[in-house]
Amino acid sequence: MRNSHIDVLRDRADWLFRAVNEGPPTRHTPFHVRELAALAWAIGALEAMPEPRPRPGILAMLLPRITARKRR
Repeated sequence: MRNSHIDVLRDRADWLFRAVNEGPPTRHTPFHVRELAALAWAIGALEAMPEPRPRPGILAMLLPRITARKRR
């Protein structure tokens, strides 16, 4: 299933990883690193969850809140 919640998170993590590692540091780099840490935590937590897992839409709503907490 291509659009599973874990695939969505992994796609975002791949994009962030490339942004942090392949480009020059920018003012957004610290936020990208924090979001990568939050994504790694979320992916690990979701992989450990039994089926059925939450829908991707729920994760899309929760992810900004998770990363916002990490920034504070």
